[in-house]
Amino acid sequence: MNRRALVPVLALAALLAFAAPVAAIAAQALTTGRPKSAVTPARITNLDVQYWPEDPTSPSGATMIVVAVLPTDTPMPAIVDMPLPAGAGVTWSGEISQSSAASDTQRPFTTATPAGDVIRITTRKSRIVQYEASYPTYRTESGRRVATLTWVESAPADSTTLSFKLPLQATDVRSDPAFAGPPDVNQAGEKLYSLASRAIKQGESFKLTVDYAAAANTAEPAKTDLLLPTLFGLLAVAVIALIAVVLRQRRTAE
Repeated sequence: MNRRALVPVLALAALLAFAAPVAAIAAQALTTGRPKSAVTPARITNLDVQYWPEDPTSPSGATMIVVAVLPTDTPMPAIVDMPLPAGAGVTWSGEISQSSAASDTQRPFTTATPAGDVIRITTRKSRIVQYEASYPTYRTESGRRVATLTWVESAPADSTTLSFKLPLQATDVRSDPAFAGPPDVNQAGEKLYSLASRAIKQGESFKLTVDYAAAANTAEPAKTDLLLPTLFGLLAVAVIALIAVVLRQRRTAE
């Protein structure tokens, strides 16, 4: 190959050698500058919040349970963000089975602060997600028990319901704001008072305060509670009498 033919070849090789790193740098710049895809939490149709100001099983003496219900067509797995009030310490988080509590699956959680503290859980099968947390218990003022829940709607939900579960001995219950109506009462006599469900604007903060008297449990035992000991006592007397009769019959036979 003569020198005239070699010059264009060398020039082309030099141009390609220069262009390759430039293209690589440009591609890297485009990739670096491109924003990463943001995490999109699943939509929550119903958010149910229960505050138990008296729970002897909780380290703080009180418990909070927050349940999020997702739409039935939510693809799995799904990321779920739920508000986490200040002062709450998460003790359990996971997805809820509709069959039994034994089938519930515990899932790890992280925390984030998009508009206040939230707990973030990834659910893989269930569209019902829950966390449980210890929370400050009631205080005593003028002989009454006062419990306050400070709530921040740090994660959006279509509808939110706030409830207080009070023990059997709670009487003369007052709340600010007022509860929606009379409480639901379970078999143990515990009362669940609720505010009306409503859509709460994300970032909105408010307080729900409940105060009540704690009546001493001085009820007399039911008659059925005294019946069994009485029957056992009569049965024991009858057995002793029967043994005595048998012994007497044996001695007479001898």
